[in-house]
Amino acid sequence: MAAPVADRAERELLDRWVAAIEGSDDDALRALLRDDARVSHQAGAGGHTGAEPSWYAGRERILDAWAPLLHPTGPLAVRALPTWANRQPTVGTYLRMPGAPRRTGLGLTVLTVADGVVSEVASFDARLLPDFGLPAEC
Repeated sequence: MAAPVADRAERELLDRWVAAIEGSDDDALRALLRDDARVSHQAGAGGHTGAEPSWYAGRERILDAWAPLLHPTGPLAVRALPTWANRQPTVGTYLRMPGAPRRTGLGLTVLTVADGVVSEVASFDARLLPDFGLPAEC
């Protein structure tokens, strides 16, 4: 995979995003998301099980929607691996269900950064992970 063209601030933001997702850190995510940030999910991507794409907006709405993954009632193991897509910070997200030996791909998430914070989060099907140098499971 070719080295990304990104500035230091974007690389640091991506590192903080990965740490916040893996650490289920609402406060860190809140600091990384713009107040009016938008999220879109391709059908079947990033935990969205609907047949049609979905979207929602607003920092607090995003954190509420992600709460089942970030703060599950049972033991889930979340992993986030950084990469780049179209010169944008991107994360492959993986989830290990209780009793499963490995984490399986949940989705490929592309972050749009504006003024040093995430303004848009676009989630795509996990089948794209290998296209970006990421494993299908880990």
